[in-house]
Amino acid sequence: MKAALHFILLTAAISALEISAFSRLPTTVSRRPNELLPRAKQVSSWQPYSRSAPRCLQMKSTQSEKASSLLIKLASSPVGALIVLLFVVLFHESGHYLAARSVGIHPEEFSIGFGPKLLGFRVFGDDFNLRAVPFGGYVGIPAEQLLPLPWQKRVLISSAGVFFNFLLAFLIYLRQILNSGGLPQLVFDQGVLVTGIAGPDAAASGMLNEGDVIVKINGKPISMPSKSPTSGEAERAISRAIDKIQAIPEGQTLQLSIRRPNKSNPVDVSVTPKRVTSELTGKLGPPTIGVFIEPNVLGVELVKSDSVLEAAALALPYVFAVTKETAIGLLTFAGDFISGKAGTSEYRVSGPVGVIERASRVVATQDWDTVLKYAAAINVNLGVINFLPVPPLDGFQIVIVLAEALWSQITS
Repeated sequence: MKAALHFILLTAAISALEISAFSRLPTTVSRRPNELLPRAKQVSSWQPYSRSAPRCLQMKSTQSEKASSLLIKLASSPVGALIVLLFVVLFHESGHYLAARSVGIHPEEFSIGFGPKLLGFRVFGDDFNLRAVPFGGYVGIPAEQLLPLPWQKRVLISSAGVFFNFLLAFLIYLRQILNSGGLPQLVFDQGVLVTGIAGPDAAASGMLNEGDVIVKINGKPISMPSKSPTSGEAERAISRAIDKIQAIPEGQTLQLSIRRPNKSNPVDVSVTPKRVTSELTGKLGPPTIGVFIEPNVLGVELVKSDSVLEAAALALPYVFAVTKETAIGLLTFAGDFISGKAGTSEYRVSGPVGVIERASRVVATQDWDTVLKYAAAINVNLGVINFLPVPPLDGFQIVIVLAEALWSQITS
Protein backbone atom coordinates (compact mmCIF):
# COMPACT_ATOMS: atom_id res chain seq x y z
CA MET A 1 0.00 0.00 0.00
CA LYS A 2 1.56 3.25 -1.07
CA ALA A 3 0.44 6.76 -0.21
CA ALA A 4 2.44 8.70 -2.78
CA LEU A 5 0.04 11.60 -2.81
CA HIS A 6 -0.12 12.18 0.92
CA PHE A 7 1.51 15.58 0.77
CA ILE A 8 -0.90 16.65 -1.96
CA LEU A 9 -3.71 15.34 0.20
CA LEU A 10 -2.27 17.25 3.10
CA THR A 11 -2.36 20.39 0.97
CA ALA A 12 -6.03 19.85 0.19
CA ALA A 13 -6.73 19.03 3.82
CA ILE A 14 -5.29 22.29 5.10
CA SER A 15 -7.04 24.16 2.32
CA ALA A 16 -10.33 22.68 3.45
CA LEU A 17 -9.50 23.70 6.99
CA GLU A 18 -8.79 27.28 5.98
CA ILE A 19 -12.14 28.94 6.54
CA SER A 20 -11.80 32.40 5.08
CA ALA A 21 -15.51 32.95 4.82
CA PHE A 22 -14.68 36.45 5.84
CA SER A 23 -13.57 37.34 2.33
CA ARG A 24 -16.85 37.41 0.44
CA LEU A 25 -15.93 40.60 -1.36
CA PRO A 26 -19.03 40.85 -3.57
CA THR A 27 -21.05 41.47 -0.40
CA THR A 28 -18.45 43.91 0.93
CA VAL A 29 -18.04 41.71 3.94
CA SER A 30 -14.57 41.15 5.31
CA ARG A 31 -13.72 39.08 8.33
CA ARG A 32 -10.50 37.80 9.77
CA PRO A 33 -10.04 34.01 9.56
CA ASN A 34 -10.51 32.20 12.86
CA GLU A 35 -9.30 28.81 14.02
CA LEU A 36 -11.74 25.99 14.36
CA LEU A 37 -12.65 26.19 18.04
CA PRO A 38 -15.49 23.75 18.69
CA ARG A 39 -17.80 23.77 21.65
CA ALA A 40 -17.08 22.07 24.96
CA LYS A 41 -19.26 21.62 28.00
CA GLN A 42 -17.07 22.58 30.93
CA VAL A 43 -15.14 25.79 31.29
CA SER A 44 -12.72 26.70 34.01
CA SER A 45 -11.92 30.30 33.13
CA TRP A 46 -12.77 33.13 30.76
CA GLN A 47 -10.76 35.99 29.36
CA PRO A 48 -11.49 38.82 26.87
CA TYR A 49 -10.69 38.09 23.26
CA SER A 50 -7.23 39.30 22.27
CA ARG A 51 -4.26 38.25 20.20
CA SER A 52 -1.43 36.88 22.32
CA ALA A 53 2.14 37.91 21.65
CA PRO A 54 4.74 35.26 20.78
CA ARG A 55 6.53 33.67 23.69
CA CYS A 56 10.24 34.27 24.13
CA LEU A 57 12.78 31.88 25.58
CA GLN A 58 15.18 33.32 28.10
CA MET A 59 18.52 31.63 28.65
CA LYS A 60 21.15 32.59 31.21
CA SER A 61 24.37 31.79 29.43
CA THR A 62 25.53 33.38 26.18
CA GLN A 63 26.20 30.00 24.57
CA SER A 64 22.73 28.78 25.50
CA GLU A 65 21.22 31.96 24.07
CA LYS A 66 23.03 31.46 20.76
CA ALA A 67 22.06 27.80 20.55
CA SER A 68 18.48 28.60 21.49
CA SER A 69 18.33 31.43 18.94
CA LEU A 70 19.60 29.12 16.22
CA LEU A 71 17.03 26.44 17.09
CA ILE A 72 14.22 29.00 17.19
CA LYS A 73 15.21 30.39 13.78
CA LEU A 74 15.32 26.87 12.38
CA ALA A 75 11.98 25.90 13.91
CA SER A 76 10.38 29.15 12.73
CA SER A 77 11.55 28.60 9.16
CA PRO A 78 9.87 26.44 6.50
CA VAL A 79 12.06 23.62 7.83
CA GLY A 80 10.18 23.69 11.12
CA ALA A 81 6.85 23.76 9.30
CA LEU A 82 7.90 20.83 7.15
CA ILE A 83 8.85 18.85 10.26
CA VAL A 84 5.37 19.39 11.69
CA LEU A 85 3.70 18.29 8.45
CA LEU A 86 5.95 15.25 8.04
CA PHE A 87 5.26 14.21 11.63
CA VAL A 88 1.57 14.07 10.72
CA VAL A 89 2.38 11.88 7.71
CA LEU A 90 4.69 9.72 9.87
CA PHE A 91 1.89 9.06 12.35
CA HIS A 92 -0.53 8.23 9.52
CA GLU A 93 1.87 5.75 7.94
CA SER A 94 2.62 4.25 11.36
CA GLY A 95 -1.02 3.25 11.54
CA HIS A 96 -0.76 1.33 8.27
CA TYR A 97 2.52 -0.27 9.34
CA LEU A 98 1.35 -1.43 12.77
CA ALA A 99 -1.92 -2.76 11.35
CA ALA A 100 0.01 -4.75 8.72
CA ARG A 101 2.37 -6.20 11.32
CA SER A 102 -0.58 -7.09 13.56
CA VAL A 103 -1.94 -9.43 10.87
CA GLY A 104 1.43 -11.00 10.10
CA ILE A 105 2.55 -8.94 7.10
CA HIS A 106 6.10 -7.59 6.77
CA PRO A 107 6.02 -4.40 4.65
CA GLU A 108 8.76 -4.04 2.06
CA GLU A 109 9.56 -0.54 3.27
CA PHE A 110 8.46 2.22 5.61
CA SER A 111 9.55 5.46 3.97
CA ILE A 112 9.32 9.13 4.85
CA GLY A 113 9.79 11.13 1.69
CA PHE A 114 10.38 10.00 -1.90
CA GLY A 115 13.29 9.79 -4.30
CA PRO A 116 16.89 8.82 -3.42
CA LYS A 117 17.46 7.30 0.02
CA LEU A 118 19.38 9.50 2.45
CA LEU A 119 19.33 7.39 5.58
CA GLY A 120 18.04 3.98 6.44
CA PHE A 121 18.09 1.17 8.95
CA ARG A 122 16.59 -2.25 9.37
CA VAL A 123 14.72 -3.28 12.51
CA PHE A 124 12.01 -5.86 13.28
CA GLY A 125 12.90 -7.38 9.93
CA ASP A 126 11.70 -4.30 8.00
CA ASP A 127 13.43 -1.40 6.21
CA PHE A 128 12.90 2.15 7.47
CA ASN A 129 14.15 4.91 5.17
CA LEU A 130 14.38 8.68 4.95
CA ARG A 131 14.34 9.89 1.35
CA ALA A 132 15.42 13.11 -0.33
CA VAL A 133 12.03 14.59 -1.32
CA PRO A 134 10.24 15.21 1.99
CA PHE A 135 6.72 15.57 0.57
CA GLY A 136 4.88 12.60 2.02
CA GLY A 137 5.61 8.97 2.77
CA TYR A 138 4.46 5.42 2.18
CA VAL A 139 4.35 1.89 3.51
CA GLY A 140 5.07 -0.65 0.78
CA ILE A 141 3.02 -3.85 1.21
CA PRO A 142 3.48 -6.61 -1.40
CA ALA A 143 0.27 -7.46 -3.22
CA GLU A 144 0.96 -11.18 -2.86
CA GLN A 145 0.79 -10.77 0.92
CA LEU A 146 -2.16 -8.39 0.97
CA LEU A 147 -4.64 -9.89 -1.50
CA PRO A 148 -5.00 -13.34 0.12
CA LEU A 149 -6.04 -11.76 3.44
CA PRO A 150 -9.69 -11.83 4.58
CA TRP A 151 -11.51 -8.60 3.72
CA GLN A 152 -11.74 -7.61 7.38
CA LYS A 153 -7.94 -7.53 7.74
CA ARG A 154 -7.52 -5.62 4.49
CA VAL A 155 -10.00 -3.00 5.71
CA LEU A 156 -8.11 -2.83 9.00
CA ILE A 157 -4.83 -2.08 7.20
CA SER A 158 -6.39 0.48 4.87
CA SER A 159 -8.26 2.35 7.61
CA ALA A 160 -5.52 2.29 10.27
CA GLY A 161 -3.79 5.41 8.93
CA VAL A 162 -6.98 7.46 9.17
CA PHE A 163 -7.65 6.09 12.65
CA PHE A 164 -4.17 7.11 13.78
CA ASN A 165 -4.71 10.65 12.48
CA PHE A 166 -7.88 11.00 14.56
CA LEU A 167 -6.15 9.36 17.52
CA LEU A 168 -3.27 11.86 17.44
CA ALA A 169 -5.70 14.79 17.21
CA PHE A 170 -7.60 13.40 20.21
CA LEU A 171 -4.39 13.00 22.23
CA ILE A 172 -3.31 16.58 21.46
CA TYR A 173 -6.67 18.00 22.58
CA LEU A 174 -6.58 15.74 25.64
CA ARG A 175 -3.14 17.02 26.55
CA GLN A 176 -4.25 20.65 26.24
CA ILE A 177 -7.30 20.12 28.44
CA LEU A 178 -5.17 18.41 31.11
CA ASN A 179 -2.45 21.03 30.76
CA SER A 180 -2.55 24.06 33.07
CA GLY A 181 -3.15 26.38 30.12
CA GLY A 182 -6.35 24.66 29.01
CA LEU A 183 -7.93 24.29 25.58
CA PRO A 184 -9.21 27.67 24.32
CA GLN A 185 -12.52 28.10 22.54
CA LEU A 186 -14.14 31.29 21.31
CA VAL A 187 -17.34 32.57 22.89
CA PHE A 188 -19.72 34.41 20.57
CA ASP A 189 -22.48 36.89 21.39
CA GLN A 190 -25.59 37.44 19.31
CA GLY A 191 -25.37 39.71 16.29
CA VAL A 192 -22.48 40.65 13.99
CA LEU A 193 -19.73 43.16 14.65
CA VAL A 194 -19.14 46.04 12.22
CA THR A 195 -15.37 46.37 11.72
CA GLY A 196 -15.40 49.11 9.10
CA ILE A 197 -17.27 51.00 6.38
CA ALA A 198 -16.49 50.34 2.72
CA GLY A 199 -16.27 54.05 1.91
CA PRO A 200 -18.06 57.42 1.99
CA ASP A 201 -20.42 56.28 -0.76
CA ALA A 202 -21.46 53.12 1.07
CA ALA A 203 -25.16 52.75 1.84
CA ALA A 204 -24.49 52.62 5.60
CA SER A 205 -21.99 55.50 5.64
CA GLY A 206 -22.92 57.95 8.39
CA MET A 207 -25.41 55.48 9.89
CA LEU A 208 -23.20 52.64 11.07
CA ASN A 209 -19.80 52.95 12.69
CA GLU A 210 -16.94 50.65 13.50
CA GLY A 211 -17.72 48.81 16.73
CA ASP A 212 -21.49 48.75 16.21
CA VAL A 213 -23.24 45.39 16.53
CA ILE A 214 -26.11 44.57 14.18
CA VAL A 215 -28.51 42.46 16.26
CA LYS A 216 -31.60 42.41 14.01
CA ILE A 217 -32.46 42.71 10.33
CA ASN A 218 -36.07 43.72 9.62
CA GLY A 219 -37.02 42.69 13.14
CA LYS A 220 -35.45 39.21 12.90
CA PRO A 221 -32.54 38.52 15.30
CA ILE A 222 -29.13 37.48 14.00
CA SER A 223 -28.70 34.54 16.32
CA MET A 224 -26.00 31.99 16.94
CA PRO A 225 -26.92 28.32 17.41
CA SER A 226 -25.43 28.42 20.93
CA LYS A 227 -23.17 30.41 23.22
CA SER A 228 -20.11 28.53 21.99
CA PRO A 229 -20.72 27.41 18.41
CA THR A 230 -17.88 26.31 16.20
CA SER A 231 -16.35 29.06 14.10
CA GLY A 232 -17.90 27.41 11.05
CA GLU A 233 -21.37 27.62 12.60
CA ALA A 234 -20.78 31.26 13.51
CA GLU A 235 -19.67 32.03 9.96
CA ARG A 236 -22.69 30.30 8.46
CA ALA A 237 -24.95 32.36 10.73
CA ILE A 238 -23.32 35.50 9.32
CA SER A 239 -23.68 34.16 5.79
CA ARG A 240 -27.42 33.82 6.39
CA ALA A 241 -27.51 37.45 7.51
CA ILE A 242 -25.67 38.47 4.33
CA ASP A 243 -28.14 36.48 2.25
CA LYS A 244 -31.02 38.39 3.87
CA ILE A 245 -29.44 41.68 2.85
CA GLN A 246 -28.78 40.52 -0.70
CA ALA A 247 -32.33 39.24 -1.06
CA ILE A 248 -33.79 42.73 -0.54
CA PRO A 249 -35.35 44.10 -3.77
CA GLU A 250 -33.50 47.05 -5.22
CA GLY A 251 -34.68 50.34 -3.69
CA GLN A 252 -36.27 48.75 -0.62
CA THR A 253 -35.19 49.94 2.84
CA LEU A 254 -33.75 47.69 5.53
CA GLN A 255 -34.56 48.19 9.20
CA LEU A 256 -31.50 47.40 11.28
CA SER A 257 -31.37 47.18 15.06
CA ILE A 258 -27.95 48.38 16.22
CA ARG A 259 -26.25 48.12 19.59
CA ARG A 260 -23.72 50.91 19.98
CA PRO A 261 -20.54 50.56 22.08
CA ASN A 262 -21.18 51.37 25.76
CA LYS A 263 -24.92 51.75 25.10
CA SER A 264 -27.38 49.40 26.74
CA ASN A 265 -30.39 49.91 24.48
CA PRO A 266 -30.35 49.18 20.72
CA VAL A 267 -31.24 51.88 18.22
CA ASP A 268 -33.07 51.41 14.92
CA VAL A 269 -31.46 52.51 11.66
CA SER A 270 -32.96 52.54 8.17
CA VAL A 271 -30.55 51.69 5.35
CA THR A 272 -31.26 51.30 1.64
CA PRO A 273 -28.81 48.75 0.14
CA LYS A 274 -26.98 49.66 -3.03
CA ARG A 275 -25.75 47.56 -5.91
CA VAL A 276 -22.07 48.21 -6.50
CA THR A 277 -20.18 47.61 -9.73
CA SER A 278 -17.53 44.94 -9.34
CA GLU A 279 -13.99 46.08 -10.18
CA LEU A 280 -13.20 42.60 -11.47
CA THR A 281 -16.18 41.90 -13.71
CA GLY A 282 -17.51 45.40 -14.36
CA LYS A 283 -21.01 44.11 -13.55
CA LEU A 284 -23.41 45.17 -10.83
CA GLY A 285 -23.20 43.00 -7.75
CA PRO A 286 -25.97 42.10 -5.30
CA PRO A 287 -27.40 44.73 -2.93
CA THR A 288 -25.04 45.62 -0.09
CA ILE A 289 -25.03 48.02 2.83
CA GLY A 290 -21.25 48.52 2.44
CA VAL A 291 -19.91 47.38 5.80
CA PHE A 292 -17.23 44.93 6.88
CA ILE A 293 -18.43 42.48 9.49
CA GLU A 294 -17.22 39.52 11.51
CA PRO A 295 -18.62 37.27 14.25
CA ASN A 296 -19.28 39.07 17.50
CA VAL A 297 -16.59 37.46 19.65
CA LEU A 298 -16.94 38.06 23.39
CA GLY A 299 -13.87 36.27 24.61
CA VAL A 300 -12.05 32.99 25.03
CA GLU A 301 -13.00 30.17 27.38
CA LEU A 302 -10.23 27.87 28.62
CA VAL A 303 -11.48 24.32 28.98
CA LYS A 304 -9.59 22.46 31.72
CA SER A 305 -9.85 19.32 33.77
CA ASP A 306 -7.67 17.40 36.21
CA SER A 307 -9.48 14.14 35.48
CA VAL A 308 -8.28 12.06 32.53
CA LEU A 309 -11.75 10.57 32.00
CA GLU A 310 -13.43 13.96 32.14
CA ALA A 311 -10.80 15.46 29.81
CA ALA A 312 -11.35 12.61 27.35
CA ALA A 313 -15.09 13.25 27.47
CA LEU A 314 -14.37 16.88 26.52
CA ALA A 315 -11.72 16.16 23.87
CA LEU A 316 -13.78 13.62 21.93
CA PRO A 317 -16.61 16.04 21.00
CA TYR A 318 -13.92 18.54 20.03
CA VAL A 319 -12.53 16.05 17.49
CA PHE A 320 -16.05 15.33 16.21
CA ALA A 321 -16.74 19.07 15.81
CA VAL A 322 -13.54 19.68 13.81
CA THR A 323 -14.32 16.60 11.71
CA LYS A 324 -17.81 17.92 10.99
CA GLU A 325 -16.48 21.33 9.93
CA THR A 326 -13.88 19.69 7.70
CA ALA A 327 -16.48 17.48 6.02
CA ILE A 328 -18.74 20.49 5.43
CA GLY A 329 -15.79 22.37 3.94
CA LEU A 330 -14.91 19.54 1.59
CA LEU A 331 -18.51 19.08 0.45
CA THR A 332 -18.93 22.82 -0.06
CA PHE A 333 -15.74 23.08 -2.07
CA ALA A 334 -16.63 20.02 -4.14
CA GLY A 335 -20.08 21.45 -4.84
CA ASP A 336 -18.61 24.81 -5.83
CA PHE A 337 -16.05 23.12 -8.07
CA ILE A 338 -18.68 21.00 -9.84
CA SER A 339 -21.03 23.96 -10.28
CA GLY A 340 -18.27 26.22 -11.56
CA LYS A 341 -18.35 28.46 -8.47
CA ALA A 342 -14.96 27.48 -7.07
CA GLY A 343 -13.45 30.37 -5.13
CA THR A 344 -16.77 32.05 -4.36
CA SER A 345 -17.38 30.38 -1.00
CA GLU A 346 -15.46 30.54 2.26
CA TYR A 347 -13.30 27.53 1.42
CA ARG A 348 -10.07 28.06 -0.49
CA VAL A 349 -7.49 25.78 -2.09
CA SER A 350 -3.79 26.52 -2.08
CA GLY A 351 -0.72 24.67 -3.28
CA PRO A 352 2.16 23.07 -1.36
CA VAL A 353 4.02 26.38 -1.16
CA GLY A 354 0.98 27.99 0.45
CA VAL A 355 0.70 25.13 2.92
CA ILE A 356 4.34 25.45 3.97
CA GLU A 357 3.99 29.22 4.24
CA ARG A 358 0.91 28.94 6.44
CA ALA A 359 2.49 26.31 8.64
CA SER A 360 5.63 28.44 8.92
CA ARG A 361 3.59 31.35 10.27
CA VAL A 362 2.07 29.08 12.90
CA VAL A 363 5.44 27.64 13.95
CA ALA A 364 7.00 31.11 13.94
CA THR A 365 4.73 32.20 16.81
CA GLN A 366 6.83 29.91 19.05
CA ASP A 367 3.58 29.24 20.88
CA TRP A 368 3.77 25.47 21.01
CA ASP A 369 0.17 25.09 22.17
CA THR A 370 -0.86 26.79 18.93
CA VAL A 371 1.50 24.56 16.94
CA LEU A 372 0.03 21.46 18.58
CA LYS A 373 -3.52 22.62 17.90
CA TYR A 374 -2.57 23.27 14.29
CA ALA A 375 -1.07 19.77 14.05
CA ALA A 376 -4.28 18.33 15.53
CA ALA A 377 -6.40 20.14 12.96
CA ILE A 378 -4.15 18.90 10.14
CA ASN A 379 -4.54 15.34 11.44
CA VAL A 380 -8.32 15.59 11.41
CA ASN A 381 -8.33 17.09 7.93
CA LEU A 382 -5.91 14.50 6.56
CA GLY A 383 -8.05 11.78 8.12
CA VAL A 384 -11.22 13.09 6.49
CA ILE A 385 -9.51 13.57 3.13
CA ASN A 386 -8.03 10.07 3.16
CA PHE A 387 -11.41 8.53 3.95
CA LEU A 388 -12.91 9.80 0.69
CA PRO A 389 -13.67 7.02 -1.86
CA VAL A 390 -11.38 8.56 -4.48
CA PRO A 391 -8.30 6.88 -6.02
CA PRO A 392 -5.67 6.46 -4.61
CA LEU A 393 -6.96 7.37 -1.16
CA ASP A 394 -7.49 4.92 1.68
CA GLY A 395 -11.24 5.34 1.39
CA PHE A 396 -11.15 4.12 -2.21
CA GLN A 397 -9.22 1.02 -1.21
CA ILE A 398 -11.74 0.33 1.56
CA VAL A 399 -14.64 0.65 -0.90
CA ILE A 400 -12.94 -1.73 -3.33
CA VAL A 401 -12.36 -4.33 -0.61
CA LEU A 402 -15.96 -4.04 0.63
CA ALA A 403 -17.28 -4.28 -2.92
CA GLU A 404 -15.22 -7.42 -3.53
CA ALA A 405 -16.49 -8.96 -0.30
CA LEU A 406 -20.10 -8.13 -1.18
CA TRP A 407 -19.72 -9.51 -4.70
CA SER A 408 -18.19 -12.68 -3.29
CA GLN A 409 -21.18 -13.12 -0.99
CA ILE A 410 -23.64 -12.55 -3.83
CA THR A 411 -21.97 -15.00 -6.21
CA SER A 412 -21.23 -17.72 -3.65
